[in-house]
Amino acid sequence: MKKKFTVLALALAMIFTLLAFTACGGGDSAESADTGDAETAEATEQDYGEGFVFKHGFDKDFPPYSYIGDDGETTGFDVELAQAVCELNGWEYEGVPINWDAKDAELNSGSIDCIWSGFTKSPDREDKFAWSEPYSINTIKIMVLEGSEIKSTADLAGKKVGVQGSTSAQEMLETPDAEGGCQSLAETFAETLSFDTYTTAINDLKAGAIDAIAIDVTTVTIR
Repeated sequence: MKKKFTVLALALAMIFTLLAFTACGGGDSAESADTGDAETAEATEQDYGEGFVFKHGFDKDFPPYSYIGDDGETTGFDVELAQAVCELNGWEYEGVPINWDAKDAELNSGSIDCIWSGFTKSPDREDKFAWSEPYSINTIKIMVLEGSEIKSTADLAGKKVGVQGSTSAQEMLETPDAEGGCQSLAETFAETLSFDTYTTAINDLKAGAIDAIAIDVTTVTIR
C-alpha cells in the first residue's frame, strides 16, 4: 500500500514568494545594447537570434517541475515551458541536468545559460542574477506522512527534519528570526538533515529515517 503525504502550511514569517528563472545568458548583452553600442547590439542579435542553442540548467530530480523521466528524457513543467520559449524564439533547446548545489558554478562556467528550475528570488540573490518576470509563487511547507502525529510546527520539536541542500527551505531554517527566518524553529528539531535531492529525502521519510521534510512548493500563475 502506498503511503500518502500530508502537507502542512508553515505559519512562518519568512516566505519567499517570487520565483523566476535567471536569464543570465542575455542579461549583460541586452544592457549593453541599450547604451547604443552598435557592435554589441549586433553581437547580441547574432548570439541570441534564430538558431541560438539555449542551454537550460535544471535540477535533475525535482518532479514534477524538472527531472529525468523513466525513458531517460528530460521532462517536467519547467522543462516544457523552456522548450516552448525556445520554439517561440527559434532557438535550439538543450537540457542540462545539474546538481542543485552546483548551480552557481555551472552558470558562472558557461555550462548553462540560465537556472530555470524552481529557483527562488530572495534578497541575498537579487543582485547576483538577472531575473525574469515571476510566473509562479514559491512557499515553504512541511511534508509528513499521512497519519503522522505532527499537526503543527510546534509538534516538530525533538523531530528529525530533512531538507534539500542549497534551497530556499534550507536558507529559511538557517536564517535568524530577527532577519525574517526561522532559525529558532530549527533549533527545536532533534536534527536537521541535508539531502542532495528531495526524492532521497522522501524515501527516508517513507522509511521512517526522518519525521518530516521542509520543502519548497510552487504554485504556477497563468497570465
